[in-house]
Amino acid sequence: MVRVDVGTRGKSPGDMEIIRQRLFNTRLTTRSIGRSELICTFVDRRRSRVCRGTYFLPKGRIVVGGSLLYRQFYELAVLGGTGLYDNARGSLVVTRMGVHPVRDRMVFRLVG
Repeated sequence: MVRVDVGTRGKSPGDMEIIRQRLFNTRLTTRSIGRSELICTFVDRRRSRVCRGTYFLPKGRIVVGGSLLYRQFYELAVLGGTGLYDNARGSLVVTRMGVHPVRDRMVFRLVG
């Protein structure tokens, strides 16, 4: 993760978090099955941010977006996708499972 501090020093509106992660399904393989790229922009001095991201998977991409307060547990809307996920809608729920290293469980609920 990279933090971009704009304007006033410290957390302030407009600051960004850029997150890139490798994705795994350890039930299937020990190798990475894809990656995610998210950009979050803070809207206040605390924790509130608006995020948009893409999940790159073997059979297509899933685009998500929405607001969140805590990266330990959040839900984003599925805005669409490509390939197998063309016209997908639904939600993504992320739950932090560990911090060293960071491990998140992601559950996509797709329709369409």
